[in-house]
Amino acid sequence: YLMQQRGIENVIVMGVHTNMCVLGRPFSIRQMVYQGMNVALMRDMTDTMYNPAMKPFASHFTGNDLVVEHIEKFWCPTITSADFLGGKSFTFAKDKRPHLVIISAEDEYKTEITLPEFAAKHLGKDFKVSFVFETPSKKYDLPGIDVVNEADVLLISARRRPIPKSQLDAIRKYVAAGKPVVGIRTASHAFHARDKQPEGLDAWVDIDKELIGGNYQGHTSNTSKGIIRPLADVKHPILTGIPAGEFPSGGTLYLNTPLDPKATELMRGRIEGNDKHEPVAWTFDRKDGGRTFYTSLGHLDDFQQPAFQRLLLNGIFWAAGLPVPPADKKIGAILPRFPGDEGLADWTVLSVPGTWESQHKNLANVDGFAWYRCEVKVPDAWKGRGGYLYVEKIDNAAECFINGAKVGISGAMPPKYANGVENMHRYVIPPAAIKPGEVNVVAIRVFDEGGSGGFKGGVPQIIAGNEAISLEGQWQFRVGDDLAWANAKPGFFAEDGLLPFEKIGPAPKVSQFATVIRREAQQTPLSPRESMDHFKVPDDLQVDLVLA
Repeated sequence: YLMQQRGIENVIVMGVHTNMCVLGRPFSIRQMVYQGMNVALMRDMTDTMYNPAMKPFASHFTGNDLVVEHIEKFWCPTITSADFLGGKSFTFAKDKRPHLVIISAEDEYKTEITLPEFAAKHLGKDFKVSFVFETPSKKYDLPGIDVVNEADVLLISARRRPIPKSQLDAIRKYVAAGKPVVGIRTASHAFHARDKQPEGLDAWVDIDKELIGGNYQGHTSNTSKGIIRPLADVKHPILTGIPAGEFPSGGTLYLNTPLDPKATELMRGRIEGNDKHEPVAWTFDRKDGGRTFYTSLGHLDDFQQPAFQRLLLNGIFWAAGLPVPPADKKIGAILPRFPGDEGLADWTVLSVPGTWESQHKNLANVDGFAWYRCEVKVPDAWKGRGGYLYVEKIDNAAECFINGAKVGISGAMPPKYANGVENMHRYVIPPAAIKPGEVNVVAIRVFDEGGSGGFKGGVPQIIAGNEAISLEGQWQFRVGDDLAWANAKPGFFAEDGLLPFEKIGPAPKVSQFATVIRREAQQTPLSPRESMDHFKVPDDLQVDLVLA
């Protein structure tokens, strides 16, 4: 109000701590956004109060990145002091992570969605990651490209984007210094138009030859899909942990034969009904002394493939000169497969916790009924131990099922709707409902009255004694309502390339105010007197009367 009275409309915020005063105090980002101010965070002049000994067990620097990422996603854009004052951005002196800069500027493959998701899941602990996106309203422009001057590794996902000379010069300067480059899919024709270049813009016509070591000659028919395999006789760190068999590509097969003699081919692809094979992934020793890793994969659906994710992850580590992750590292957290413009009638994959509106534009205005479901492998050692499903703050009302058996409800479903978004529950799992030693199905039916729907609290957990299985990660999601969805048979997760949750950790400290709900008789209400036995309250409180 004071700022509005003084005619102040634009505010840059900095200071400490990012997740407290900077975000939540009276003169904070959140309050100013609520009041309609134009707000930006100066991200290199803020610091987070973060405990590396708590989940997700990342360094203080990664923790700071995660909080800044949250602000960028939900509250306001960010800038650096260099954007404001020139010069170089401030960095933590002890932050030794390589700086990976990712350029995303293409219309076909939605890497502006998939690459940030990939980076958030797989790179934050080992890399400092910055993104450069093209201006949505101005196709041939990469604002913020000067961050390339601070990069240790550059990843390019751009398609036919001639850009201003000053911007392309920044990229050329980086490459000429012999620094490492990673390219995916359309990077072979990243910075030049197909025909005549637009006036006033610069182009890198020979980028495929000079930077990639390829020979791009187009692709197979638009209806074809590549079938990919690693080369059996090639031993290379980038192939670590990638299965020897074939896997499908989401897109067409690029034609790149022959490669530069200084390229080392790692993967090859074919299409059904055609014996001709094409190189799909390779490394390239450049004339400037630098190294490049390139793959013609990178279609939206390729990010559903653990083999592709592993390939890209290894390629980035290799380019940075770091040891690639060990072969037994599981890449099971598959990235979201967003609903297309054709509708929302099918199962898709979303992250839990989180709201569905925040994860894709097609879900931004979806209210009403929706379902989440996942698979969890319960160890045989839990047999006879009892357990409960812990969930909190699902917007707005929710019913939870284990293997089709209802174990609890928060709020109430229509027609007698009641909001349960602030509730935290420990739902007792009846012994007959759980299957130790097997894969079990957790399904959650949600009713969203309006606004954001989904998981607004902490991570769901299945808890038995002092052990727990975290259900944080990718769940299947579907708009609509059908109670039959609670009775899904195990195996549906594999259809989306997902793995059952099974990692056992220490039981979390849950809120002492989380109610314990027991539903052995699934549809039979408890009497008020019976209900009193199932409440759990702090030691200084007691339940005297239950009315209904």
